Amino acid sequence: MIFTRVLPGLAVGLAVGLAWLALGTEPVGAQSEALDPHPKLHHEMEDAADDSVAAIEGDGHGEVNEHGKVNTNPLELREDLAVWTAVVFLLLLAVLWKFAWGPIAQGLQRREQGIADQIAQAEESNRQSKESLAQYQKKLTDAKEEVRAMLEKARRDAEQLGGELIDKAKQETQAQQQRALQQIDIATAAAMKELAGYSAEMAVQLAGKIVRAELKPADHAALIQQAMANFTRQSPSQN
Repeated sequence: MIFTRVLPGLAVGLAVGLAWLALGTEPVGAQSEALDPHPKLHHEMEDAADDSVAAIEGDGHGEVNEHGKVNTNPLELREDLAVWTAVVFLLLLAVLWKFAWGPIAQGLQRREQGIADQIAQAEESNRQSKESLAQYQKKLTDAKEEVRAMLEKARRDAEQLGGELIDKAKQETQAQQQRALQQIDIATAAAMKELAGYSAEMAVQLAGKIVRAELKPADHAALIQQAMANFTRQSPSQN
């Protein structure tokens, strides 16, 4: 993974940097001469100190420089010390690589894998959520279409039923009118028949009376008025 690829480069870079620092350290004497405004006095003091140290360490221990003085500067370049420092550092680097950086790299790799798994799970959950949303929207659209179709069918049925009711009402009204006209015709025919019977009966009665007696003009007029009065009284009673 990313961390396992980066760690070797960091280790190599660190090793090269420390080796360069160990081999390329500038002697402090040159730096101090550049910064000291009185180099002659400083050298005299260093020579006196070196003579004192050489007198105390008469057994010959300590490194002697090219001027025959003991080198007591810990930052001055020493090749043997640089070699041993590099060797110790490489050994320490190997130990750390085997027992420290390996487990650390494995832990980082497991962590990175866990993060990748979580990202994959999140993407899968997002995909499932999108699918569920699409299904819900489809169901909602289908439900809207179904409701719209039901409302349209109900409207058509209502219009059809209203038309049928109107037609039926018209037919019933026409039938009632027809029955009423038929009843009126029947009643009119019956009344005319009854009137004809009354007229014939009155004519017969009037003729009989005329035959039985010789009528004077005044009696004839009286009989006519009496017949008309009888007809008027009998007609409402018969209806």
